[in-house]
Amino acid sequence: MKTLIYILFFLFSICVSSQTNWNELESDLWKQKDIGEITTSEWYLNLKKEAGSLTKNITAWFQEIELIEKSDSEKITKLYFPENYQIEKENGNKYAKLYLENHTKDTIQVQKMSAMIKKVTEYFLIDNVWVKGRDSDAEFYTCGFQYDMKIEPGNRIYILIGNDPIINGTNKLKYKLSIDLNGETIESNIIEVSLYDNQVKRLKETE
Repeated sequence: MKTLIYILFFLFSICVSSQTNWNELESDLWKQKDIGEITTSEWYLNLKKEAGSLTKNITAWFQEIELIEKSDSEKITKLYFPENYQIEKENGNKYAKLYLENHTKDTIQVQKMSAMIKKVTEYFLIDNVWVKGRDSDAEFYTCGFQYDMKIEPGNRIYILIGNDPIINGTNKLKYKLSIDLNGETIESNIIEVSLYDNQVKRLKETE
């Protein structure tokens, strides 16, 4: 029995030692930027390429409530990226368009913190397994006025998902979002994103 325990402890130690200290890499990059060794642009790029960062949370910015142009035959709540979903603002910020549509006969409620939609989570398909990434409930966005926004039947909300950290790498991965609506999980359609090698590695190590 003792031999088995020693073997398991040894294997666990190897596993832990092989894990990359991503937080330390991020900290080092911050220090390099603060003392002027690298520019802000270099720091941001290296956060993704070297430290495997996706940023702390996913940003899901509420834009407006709209009428649904064409009613769906299925009386469901629908979350989806439309065709030509990728946009770039004048300031260079990149976003993916996302819609949450209410095709039911009931009013649905979405948790909102100021302009941020809450309860949104992202997933990446890695080695045929959906791996959880970031969500929109990170501590960074705990300030602000929180309330439930109502979406009446036949209406939808237009959301912008900040996706710059996940579109410039060389690893093409399938990607989807989900939103929690009062305990019910609604999943989006699947699109493709592009991650750097270390972003994929970090996701696999922290899943």
